[in-house]
Order: sequence, then structure tokens, then C-alpha cells
Amino acid sequence: MISVASGKAKSNRSLYIVAEVFEKFTERAIKVAMFSQREANALEVEMVYTQHLLLGLIAEDSASGGFLGSGITIEMAHQAVKSIWHTNSDDKEENGKGNGSGLGPEGAEVSTMDVPFSLSTKRVFEAAVEYSRTMVYNYIAPEHIAVGLFTVNDGSAGRVL
Repeated sequence: MISVASGKAKSNRSLYIVAEVFEKFTERAIKVAMFSQREANALEVEMVYTQHLLLGLIAEDSASGGFLGSGITIEMAHQAVKSIWHTNSDDKEENGKGNGSGLGPEGAEVSTMDVPFSLSTKRVFEAAVEYSRTMVYNYIAPEHIAVGLFTVNDGSAGRVL
């Protein structure tokens, strides 16, 4: 399980738990996590939320038929996320929330690895791990993350779809 830590000792333990979970991720599942961090970074938000995880799943499944053969492409999903959450660069510049450059404070480049996962996204990972265990797999694939995403119903991913 992935937990949110509040104290220093608990924080170190939490890092080990997160590392243990990601150890079981397949290469494709790791790409989903990285793509979701990249999507959150591109949209200049401070955390990876479930809608970014969905974007990561869609980006990883770049088949011609769209996400899981549904016809949903990454471009369509980007448009849905931007229209629902109003996260385009112009709004962020006007509101002082971003400079649209992909650079952090004082011009430092922001790494996709610097974008943490939200509590709801961690719940998705927990659900993916649990589903994988239930199916007696010793790995977590993008399919498990998708099941976790639809199991943890915070509404964000559903709104995009």
C-alpha cells in the first residue's frame, strides 16, 4: 500500500512502500506513471491527479484504434482535460500560476520526476496492486492501473471519458 506520511520516520517508511510498489511495475506501467507526471508538468499543476493518470494510460496505449480500442486519442483527452479544468498556459499566466515556459522558479527546469502523486492517484496504485494480487500476478501492468482508475471513483477520469 502507498501511504501519505506526516512525520520524518513515517516519511522514510512511506518511501520504501512506494519503491516496493513501483518495483512490481512493468516497463509499460512505469511509462504510464512517467507519462502522467509529464502531462501534469505540461499542464503546470503541482500534483499528478487521476485525470493525468488517465492521460498517461492513453499516451502509453498509442494504438491506432485509440485507448483500449475505444477511439479515444491523446489529443481528444487533452482537449477534455483542458476544457474541464481550464488549465491552458494563457490562463495560468494571467492568474500568476505559471509562466508557460516549463521552467520553475527563477528559471530552473522542472523535472517530471518532481511532480508528486496525489492521494487519489496513490489510491489508484493501491487498487491496481490489490487487483494484481487478486488475479495472482506478481507484477502491475497498465491494465491493472486502468482497473484501479475505474475502481477508485473520484470522478476526474470519468469526466474526461
